[in-house]
Amino acid sequence: MAKITRSIIALAIAALIAVSSAILVSTVKADAATKGSANSHASNKMAYKLPASTEKTNAFAKSYVLKVNAKSSKNVKWSATASAKNIKTKYSYNAKAKKLTFKMTGKSYGLTKFTIKFKQGSGKWTTKKMQLFVDSDKNIMRIK
Repeated sequence: MAKITRSIIALAIAALIAVSSAILVSTVKADAATKGSANSHASNKMAYKLPASTEKTNAFAKSYVLKVNAKSSKNVKWSATASAKNIKTKYSYNAKAKKLTFKMTGKSYGLTKFTIKFKQGSGKWTTKKMQLFVDSDKNIMRIK
């Protein structure tokens, strides 16, 4: 009788372990499908649209913008260099805001040391150094 009771208890414990393992596995699979699977990453990427530009560091966007106070657009001289040659730079002037705007966009993947120099009229040259990263989709982020 004791042998049968032990067998029944062992069978009940084995069944309990099997059921709890099955529940645990199904919970992990469901959680992985919502948080870590390739499908969830793809759907999250499609749901999130990157901003067209940013002035912040450590934030991806289609372009990085540096704005500088300026009295006018006359006699503005500037140059930009990138160690990896993967950055394209455009310059514009906003008369209403009285700001020079330098817009950097990515041309190819990689990290680059970027330097921009500018001056107005006969003023002094101002140099801004930064590190920019371009991802495989040509999105850009200023690291420092």
